[in-house]
Amino acid sequence: MGKRARDLASELGVPVNEIIRRAWKFNRSVVTADSLLSRALEEGIRHAAPLASVPALGRPRAPQPQAGRHRRRPWRTLGDLAPMEQALARDQIRRRSPYWYGAPDHKIAPDEYSTVQRLARVWADNWFNDKEVTAWLALGVQSPGDAAGWRKQGFDATSAAAWLAIRVQSTSAAIFTAAGVTPAMLDTAYAMKGKALRGGKLTLQRALEHQDVTPEEICSELRRLGAIPRQRP
Repeated sequence: MGKRARDLASELGVPVNEIIRRAWKFNRSVVTADSLLSRALEEGIRHAAPLASVPALGRPRAPQPQAGRHRRRPWRTLGDLAPMEQALARDQIRRRSPYWYGAPDHKIAPDEYSTVQRLARVWADNWFNDKEVTAWLALGVQSPGDAAGWRKQGFDATSAAAWLAIRVQSTSAAIFTAAGVTPAMLDTAYAMKGKALRGGKLTLQRALEHQDVTPEEICSELRRLGAIPRQRP
């Protein structure tokens, strides 16, 4: 085995984040400061082209321009952002790749902030406020269009949560809700006559996910089983 990442950083005179970046670029290896590197990975890191913007340890930092069009844009602190931007920025930070190892989790980079601004405009254009955005993001709904689709079917993030947890689409959830079907009922064994049963081990939810059955057919089956009331003629 080779050296630890932090020891190699000291030897090469670069920050440990530069070693982590080179490891990811070399063969998509995810390492930490205390990771023990393989010989092949160590050699790959040694011969990788250095990142020009990262100064070597112990060397004077090149003077930065104080004014002009090429001045480096500052990182944004979350506390300085508008409420909706804060919610979107936290989501961006949660989804950072290993390349961002060591980046502050209370600030976002200029490129991230540009993305946050764009998304905030789209969410606002769909008439969502910061609390609603936070709730939808917590459920993994990152598209304003998807959230708007659920709202069109009569759901907010709270009422959609149980359906999202079992991967049911908004249109199907609306059909089930109107018929009195709950998410728990879709855990019923799938044993409908005239249908491919796939070994008899599927639930109604899995059959729906495989598109073996429609929401309307599930409602009919649950009525036959007495799980929901029959429709009046």
